[in-house]
Amino acid sequence: MTAPRTSRWSRAWTTFSRDSGLRLQQGEQVSTMATGKLNAGERRRARPPDTSKPERSTLGDSAVEQRTMAFDGSWQMYTQENQEEFFRAVSVPDAVIRMIRDVKPVTVIQQKGDDIKVTMKTPIRSQTNTLTLGKEVQVTTMEGKKVKCTSRMEEGKMICETEKFTHTREILGDEMVETLTAGSVTLTRRSRRILWIRKHVEFQAHRYNRG
Repeated sequence: MTAPRTSRWSRAWTTFSRDSGLRLQQGEQVSTMATGKLNAGERRRARPPDTSKPERSTLGDSAVEQRTMAFDGSWQMYTQENQEEFFRAVSVPDAVIRMIRDVKPVTVIQQKGDDIKVTMKTPIRSQTNTLTLGKEVQVTTMEGKKVKCTSRMEEGKMICETEKFTHTREILGDEMVETLTAGSVTLTRRSRRILWIRKHVEFQAHRYNRG
């Protein structure tokens, strides 16, 4: 018994239907992939902001600036301890030590952002250095030596570190106290604001005139 013969049109229709179904299936896969990408993009846009890295707060910077501003002004040194021992510890010549033994410098501090301008004035000479918080800069000492210094603010103290010594400034009441440490030797300086000294002199003169 022979199989029924199919017409040419029947075979063409079968081929067309099969090819159309395959293309339709492929189109659905492409559509599904596109939809998936679209959904993924929408999920990325809808994702909440990353809070693992909080925005930088300027509060800390402002607090540091306020503490640094407390040093602004002119300061007259009125006493110091262990001056000669400290200078010998950092290899200052004896001739220079004798020259500056009784000198009481005026220190002028001006702060602008992270830059701190420090000028020391004496009858012999004046020296100006600019410190930058958190950075290493080159400064010149009153003896004329050039050293590298890294400055920072720590608990209200202005700290400058060099290879040979550490210089710390802090405000205690109406005074600025400086400690310079080299090994086991510490030089301590105490200064008063020049404005405070002027007011004190005026007050004493007023009391004298009244008497």
